[in-house]
Amino acid sequence: MTLNIGVVKRQFAQEFERALDATYRFRPSNEQLARDFVVFSKYSIKLNRETVRKWRNGTAFPDLEYLVRMIDWVGLDVSKVFQNENQKDVATASMNRLSQPAPKKQISVKQIDLLMQFLNELPRDEDQGSVH
Repeated sequence: MTLNIGVVKRQFAQEFERALDATYRFRPSNEQLARDFVVFSKYSIKLNRETVRKWRNGTAFPDLEYLVRMIDWVGLDVSKVFQNENQKDVATASMNRLSQPAPKKQISVKQIDLLMQFLNELPRDEDQGSVH
């Protein structure tokens, strides 16, 4: 499956907002999200509101370490991020046939492979947890 970087960034932004709505039940500011994420990570990760803004508007994608923490923090569903828009139903059906559903908040090997393929195609931004 070939992934379009722009599509994946948009799908990430949509899924991130869905997960935030489910967690917060209101629209928190980018500053609050950055602060909460740092606290959730027990201060092991730095994050600023500008990076959160880029994630939310679909202009940047988080590094793997940030993405994995988001799965635990807000219940981000990465399977929705890496679906081809034209083949969402086909991709879902194929993933269901390949293996039993993973327990909530776990990433399948196929999802990790897709993520690594996607991340390797992106130019790096050494600033704070984002690729552009």
